[in-house]
Amino acid sequence: MEDDRCFIVAAIGPNATDILSPEVGGSFVSKQKAHRDWNEKISKLKNGKETVKNFALYNGKLYKETLKDGKSIKRTLHQICSRFFWPKMNLNIDRYVQSCVSCQGRKGVPDKPPGFLQCIKVDSPFEKIGMDLRGPFPLSLQGNKMIIVAVDYLTKWVELKAISTGKADDVAEFFWSKNYTPTTKRHHPQANGAGERMNHTLAAMLSMYVTTDQRDWDETLQCVIFAYNTARQESTGYSPFFLFYGREPKLRIDSELG
Repeated sequence: MEDDRCFIVAAIGPNATDILSPEVGGSFVSKQKAHRDWNEKISKLKNGKETVKNFALYNGKLYKETLKDGKSIKRTLHQICSRFFWPKMNLNIDRYVQSCVSCQGRKGVPDKPPGFLQCIKVDSPFEKIGMDLRGPFPLSLQGNKMIIVAVDYLTKWVELKAISTGKADDVAEFFWSKNYTPTTKRHHPQANGAGERMNHTLAAMLSMYVTTDQRDWDETLQCVIFAYNTARQESTGYSPFFLFYGREPKLRIDSELG
């Protein structure tokens, strides 16, 4: 059970108290049972009448199936391989990504097959733009509770903006400032696959950066935009940044390395 597909359940989250640490007394199994959510899963699995998604019980210990996110591994490899090399780096990066507690805690293992897709033909950047409103989020310290999401169908370039309301004036001002002409059909999200996909990705990325009170989510948007736009996309084989500017971005580490 203790291989690259499973890891023993431990406290998740930077502010969580790790009840499995050696400083906390008691046996390993008793520590797991002391956690209410884990104990509930253990009871269901022990009875054998129910299954718990992504969890397994082995020798009395609760395990969680790891998320083998091939896309995240490839994107991390792409960023690192262009700058560094060391023996067995592929294996090291693979294990590092799979051992990320935040990723394992916030991303589920896919259990549904992909649906049938229809190709939307575009001939030039920003010929077609998908737009959507995400929210409402918890009211931020800056008074925002919505996010405008805009995605270019060709380059996959993303623009995000936090706004206080989702009124038409705010949305129109955003597109006027970007000189965009959105093509999304109202009340028809099936026509906006790029926007809907970005909504899912945005929620996962924001959850990795916000604090526990979730009131600083709009302060992390620029970091999220940069991380997404500089990551290699499976659909194009390039990062949105490269397709937009014709080169990869120069990061702070590049300046330090000379």
